[in-house]
Amino acid sequence: MRGVEADAVALASSARPDATRTVPAWHGGLMSPHASPSRGLPPGGSSPARPQNRAVRVVAALVALLVVAAGVTFFLTRASAQPSAQPSPAPSPTATKVPAERVDPPAVLDPTSVENLEIHQESTADTGDARSISTVAIPGEHSLGRAFGRFVDATTQAYEAAVDPTATGNELNVGWDLVLAQGDVLGVHASTYAFTGGANGELGSQTFYTDLPRATTTWSADLLTADGRKQAAEWAGAALAAAGLGFGEPVPSSEDTFRDVRLGPDGAATLVFSPGLVSARADGELAVRLEPDATRSVLSAVGKQLAEVAASGAPFMGIAPPPVEEPPVAAPPPASPDAPDCSVLKCIALTFDDGPGKYTSQLLDTLAEKQARATFFLVGRSVQANPDLVRREVAEGHAVGNHTWSHPDLSKLGTDQISQELQSTADAVEAASGVRPTLVRPPYGATSDTVTSVLSQRNEPAILWNVDTEDWKNKDSAMTSERALAGARPGAILLMHDIHASTVSAVPGIVDSLRAAGYTLVTVPDLLGHDLVGGHKYFNR
Repeated sequence: MRGVEADAVALASSARPDATRTVPAWHGGLMSPHASPSRGLPPGGSSPARPQNRAVRVVAALVALLVVAAGVTFFLTRASAQPSAQPSPAPSPTATKVPAERVDPPAVLDPTSVENLEIHQESTADTGDARSISTVAIPGEHSLGRAFGRFVDATTQAYEAAVDPTATGNELNVGWDLVLAQGDVLGVHASTYAFTGGANGELGSQTFYTDLPRATTTWSADLLTADGRKQAAEWAGAALAAAGLGFGEPVPSSEDTFRDVRLGPDGAATLVFSPGLVSARADGELAVRLEPDATRSVLSAVGKQLAEVAASGAPFMGIAPPPVEEPPVAAPPPASPDAPDCSVLKCIALTFDDGPGKYTSQLLDTLAEKQARATFFLVGRSVQANPDLVRREVAEGHAVGNHTWSHPDLSKLGTDQISQELQSTADAVEAASGVRPTLVRPPYGATSDTVTSVLSQRNEPAILWNVDTEDWKNKDSAMTSERALAGARPGAILLMHDIHASTVSAVPGIVDSLRAAGYTLVTVPDLLGHDLVGGHKYFNR
């Protein structure tokens, strides 16, 4: 912006009239009327004895003054009557208004506003290489799933290339939000966090727009033409500089700069930039709104089509549910008046993380058929998208716990962020089921003094595990069953994930084998009791 300002100042200076040219060149040659009184007199002489000569001199001086005044008037009149040797300067130009301004990033939509989305969750339990990848697709429409998949693949490859396999604390987290549901267009924003060492992790994003009737998905940068990206980058740079932001250099016009373009209901587009992309990382996520006319001038043909839909005000057409043949559901086990006495019985608790997901309904069918109870540690964003499954879990006698909203490594977060992850998830679970969870399983089992402090303040215990089936790693039913049975002990807590088809397929055999060995399958509250200490870690009974 300093360069723009310097150009404007130079332009204004060249157009400004030169004040010295309004002064006639001859002004310096005029004789002053205030001549020295000694001129024409002898040194120290006076003339009181010659009054008539003094009167003559006074009259002569007055005549001279009148002549000079007349001469000045004559020259000034001629100067104004003749054309100037220099052309008249143009008015000082005013800077052209940039059709862009810095704004807050647009709010995302409530994911429950769009029903029947397919949500896929993948995660690990490896604290040395913690990964949580949540994606979304549309049943019967493959372009969004393919585009999101390519983005995840590229993000994962970049992460793996940067990560130190001998280090600990590495993390990759991919999530999503809805940014548009209008007419026949769905907008999905993917967000990433990658930590491979150093002081800070890297944040990234990518927004997709899916045209449902055409089954096509457009990447954000393709909303603009190549020339449009150059112009938008220039406007964005000017808007950021006007707000005292930016690196003091032009904003790049590459596709990477335009990974997150939001189409608004007023025809405007908002460019959202990840921290560190166009300004200092400490400035956080930044956004620049282009005015509607400016937006239209930089959009591609497909960008204009999608922008028109976004501004149409038409209600979202909706997504049809996939055809599913629901198997008959066995009646849930009757509620017993007293919890099993695990001081006497061989109790064991099956726990499932990261749901509810695509295979949760099948798992609930199995548990109902086997008259077995389990504990589900739920991810908030999946709860919000699948509230019916959460209601069913509670209605069928299972326990539900808090597994955070977006599955981050809590040990890397501050107090406020940890509290928000837990609070938003607890609110979603309660809204879906009427039950507020009080058990917390930190993702990856990762805790810190800060995590413990927050859990203590919330009076919520950390429920970990002492048997890891590693179903997230092997994704093999036989291996999952083998590890579950090999680690079984009275009072044990088994870790599994209901987001994997291989795990859900293994559960019938695991339940039958445990029961054959004399185990009673119980929920975590039944195993550990209800008087648990907030902030304390529980691995088993």
